[in-house]
Amino acid sequence: MAGSEVRCALSLVNHKGLTHDIWCAKKDLFSRFQLDPHPGSLPPSARELRVSLVPVTSVGEKSIRHAISERGPITFAEFMEAALYDPDGYYSRRSRTGAEGDYFTAPHAHPAFGALLAVQVWRSWQALGRPREFTVVEMGAGDGLLASDITAYARRLGPEFVASLRYLALDRAVPPATAYPVMSFPLAGGRAEGGAQSGEAETGPPLPAGVTGCVISNELLDAMPVHRFVIAGTQVRELFVALDGERFVETPGAPSSPEIEERVGPFVAALPDGFRGEVNTGIRPWAEQVSHVLARGFVLTFDYGHDRAALYSPERSAGTLRTYYRHTLGQDPFRRLGDQDMTAHVDFTAVDESMISVGFNRLAYSTQREVLGGLGLDDMVERLRSAGLSQADVDANRAGMLELVKPEGMGGFKVAVHGRGVPAGGIFGLAGKAGEMEELPLPLLQDFKPRHRISAAAHTSAASLPTWEELFSDR
Repeated sequence: MAGSEVRCALSLVNHKGLTHDIWCAKKDLFSRFQLDPHPGSLPPSARELRVSLVPVTSVGEKSIRHAISERGPITFAEFMEAALYDPDGYYSRRSRTGAEGDYFTAPHAHPAFGALLAVQVWRSWQALGRPREFTVVEMGAGDGLLASDITAYARRLGPEFVASLRYLALDRAVPPATAYPVMSFPLAGGRAEGGAQSGEAETGPPLPAGVTGCVISNELLDAMPVHRFVIAGTQVRELFVALDGERFVETPGAPSSPEIEERVGPFVAALPDGFRGEVNTGIRPWAEQVSHVLARGFVLTFDYGHDRAALYSPERSAGTLRTYYRHTLGQDPFRRLGDQDMTAHVDFTAVDESMISVGFNRLAYSTQREVLGGLGLDDMVERLRSAGLSQADVDANRAGMLELVKPEGMGGFKVAVHGRGVPAGGIFGLAGKAGEMEELPLPLLQDFKPRHRISAAAHTSAASLPTWEELFSDR
C-alpha cells in the first residue's frame, strides 16, 4: 500500500462500550496521524484505540483532489456538487432515506403527508376549473415515496380527477429502487446528466413545458450546492476548499460571484467577526426551470430555512451547513466523502425574489404545522380513535402523524406557495367545506407501501449527540 492514498478510521471505545469514530487523513503510512477534530489527550477512561486503513476509492473524491491540484482552491459549491452528485457521489452510491439510510423525510413518517398533499392538488385542480389534463411535477422525488402516496390517495378522490391527473416524479440522481417510477433529469442547481428511469419505464420524455397543474418539491432546495463565506471585519470572504497535503482545508478569498455579496452585504454591519454562512446561487436557475415547466398553476415548496434577515443573524453565527450519516447529525463536510449527506438551510427570501422575477405571485408563506393543520391533519388524528383499529395501530399512526407537525422538527419547516394564472385569494392550506375531511378515507400506515417507513424514535437530533466529556465520563 506504500504510496497509495489512504484514509484512516479511528474508533474510540470507552468503558461503557460506546464508540465514537474519527476520520483523519494520513500523510505517511508509517508515521503520524493528523486528527480532525483533534481530541487532544484522550480522557483516562478511554481504554481502546482501534485503527483501520481504508483506501480512497471514490472517483468523486479523486476528481476533487485533481481539480484542486490543477486549478488551486475550488468553491465549496463545486466541492459539494461533486461529493453529492458525481456518478459515484452520495446520491448515487447508497440508499439515503428511511431506516437503512441517513435521514428521513415527511413521507417516511406517515402517508398522511402525501394524502394531504393529494387533497391540496385536488383542490388546486378544482380552483383551476377542473382542466382535462392536470400535471403534477415533483422535483427532487428521491425514492418516489411521496409520489407513491399522493397518487395512491388521489385514486380515492373521484374518477374525473384521476382521469385528468398526470404525475411526473423527477430527480437528478435516481436510487436503484423506488416506490414509484422516478425519472432522471438535469434539474437546475447542478450539472447532472440526463439518464434512465428506474422502475417501470426505461427512458424519459423531454422535460415538460407549459403545463397546467402543480410543481411540488419537498426538501429539494436544501440539497443544492452552496457557497460558504465568513465575515472578516467588515468584509465578506468566500471560503474555498484547498488541500494541505492530503487534508481538505478551508481558505478564504474574494467572493467568486457578486451574488454572494449582494445577499450578505446588507447584514454585515450587524454580524460578528467570524460569522459563517452559506449562499445558494442555484435558486434562480431552479425558478427559471419551474417557469419553463409551469404555464398556469401552483408551486408548493416545502423545506427547512428562514427569510434572509433571520438566516444571516448573529444567532446563526456558525452557519447552517449540516451533514447526515446513519441518522446522526454532524458539521464536518470533509468526512465520509460520498457516504454522508450535506444540506444547508434555505434562503426563502431568495425563493420569493426568484419566483417573482420569473412571473409568479407569492400566495402563502407558512409552516408545515400550519399548512397540514389547515388541510385536515388534526381531524385525521381525531378519527383514529373511531377507526376500529387496535390500540397499537392507533398509537403507531398517531405518532407518525404528529411527527409531521412537531414545532421543533418538521412542523417548523417552511412552506412557500407561488402561483401564476390562478384565481385571486388563497386556497392553500384551507380546511375546505365543513365535514369534507370526514367524508375522505383515512390514510393509515398499514394501507400504504411500508417500504422505507421509519419509526420517529429512530431519528437522532443534534441535542442527542454526546460531547467528549459525556462520551467518556463515568456517569
